[in-house]
Amino acid sequence: MLKGTADFFAFNTYSGNMVAHMDDPPVSNPPSKWQDMGVNDFQPPEWDNSTQPSWFKIVPWSMRGLLNWIKDHYEDPDILITENGLCTDDDDKRINYIRDYLSYVRDAMDEDGVKVFGYTVWSIIDNFEWQLGYTQKYGLYEVDFNDENRPRTARPSAEFYTKVCTTRCLTDNCVD
Repeated sequence: MLKGTADFFAFNTYSGNMVAHMDDPPVSNPPSKWQDMGVNDFQPPEWDNSTQPSWFKIVPWSMRGLLNWIKDHYEDPDILITENGLCTDDDDKRINYIRDYLSYVRDAMDEDGVKVFGYTVWSIIDNFEWQLGYTQKYGLYEVDFNDENRPRTARPSAEFYTKVCTTRCLTDNCVD
């Protein structure tokens, strides 16, 4: 009764994995997602692993594949990407990450007809990341957690993302 009744499909994504079929998935008690999936997931060593945490590889092309999979398996929904970002102290790397992932979002929209209506960078400011506290720097704005006033300073990625949002263009060579 619920199938096809959602207004849109929303998801978070940061990295990508490859999967391989498991002939005999392990049986565990209690059941696990690994048992249910019936696949081994892995990240080839040649993928960019210059990030922290270690599970996080920069795989921008995985975005297009994921968007098309959602389109094909969920009756071509309107899609909202609620979180996508990079934890790094290298803001040039963050800018490249956002640009490259958004480029694949645009390819999925223009070339594959995927209906993406929104995208949100994670995160606007440095924040508390569950088990890792304030050590992970995802923000477009740096927060000085050593100052009791917690001042925020825009990183170059904030200026880049503002430009992308206002011009709807990923490069400096935009044509009106």
